[in-house]
Amino acid sequence: MDFRKRRICPCCNKPFSKNLKIIKGGLDKKTDKNILKRVWMGLGRTDHFDYVRCNKCNSLYNYEYPSETLIDELYSFMPPNMEEAVNTINQVKNQNGYAKIISKSIKSLNNKNEFSFIELGADRGLLIKELSKTLDKKFLNCVGIEPNSLVNEDLSKNLESYSHHYSIYKDIAQMGIEENNKFNLAACIHILDHCFKPKDVLVAIQKKLVINGILLVVVHNPESSLAKLLGKKWPPYCSQHPQLFTKKGMSEISAKTGYKLVKEGKTSNYFSLSMVTSFFGLNIGFAKNINVKLPLGNMYYILQKY
Repeated sequence: MDFRKRRICPCCNKPFSKNLKIIKGGLDKKTDKNILKRVWMGLGRTDHFDYVRCNKCNSLYNYEYPSETLIDELYSFMPPNMEEAVNTINQVKNQNGYAKIISKSIKSLNNKNEFSFIELGADRGLLIKELSKTLDKKFLNCVGIEPNSLVNEDLSKNLESYSHHYSIYKDIAQMGIEENNKFNLAACIHILDHCFKPKDVLVAIQKKLVINGILLVVVHNPESSLAKLLGKKWPPYCSQHPQLFTKKGMSEISAKTGYKLVKEGKTSNYFSLSMVTSFFGLNIGFAKNINVKLPLGNMYYILQKY
């Protein structure tokens, strides 16, 4: 397989060195492509490429990772986001929680009466729906960035229902320069963990935002109590995550891409109890009808364009 190499930390630019602490993951450039396909989508699979820990910001990153062409192939036909783990009721609850975080952060916007919104990784458009309902307004303009064509029908329905004008793109790079400086809200939920070049993604969003525009970022936290408790079995250690951000790492990368970090906090998510028990090898039939709210150590960050 073709691999890319990184010689600096993707968060703080600290140069890679061979004496950095390594978390072994079992996958490397000799891994058979068919094996990689099987582990790519497996919930709870902690097969991953080796991580190194930056000795400046403590973030983790893969110093070797598959080529962009192969990554695009692996992502292109995935089922809707978290469909395997989270039923629709819980997905709506989770997106409603993110919508409330955004709605509480709009005080600094110049215009609080009209909202234009970009979401990277829009999936079926549930956040778009929940945020519009929370703000009690249709979006003046709304863009869903979603590479998975299998969810486009549902995404289009939500965009049409909750915005006056909308577009769908597979990549933010497809947006034209005429759309620069036009949006005051954006969200990037569990997307940066998946991006080999997270700085490029943040810069691309920053160009689309107005001054003081707000971006919600949600990422896994490798310094969380759960990560420390589970060790190498922590689920975010997986093949889909070329880096995992610490608080210091997020502070570093936001400052380097045109944002100020104005707020941070922990998030909780709803799951069926059956999904939780499955991690312990238990199959309890009635558990799928019980929903639980869990603090998984994930972090949200409100970034503001300056």
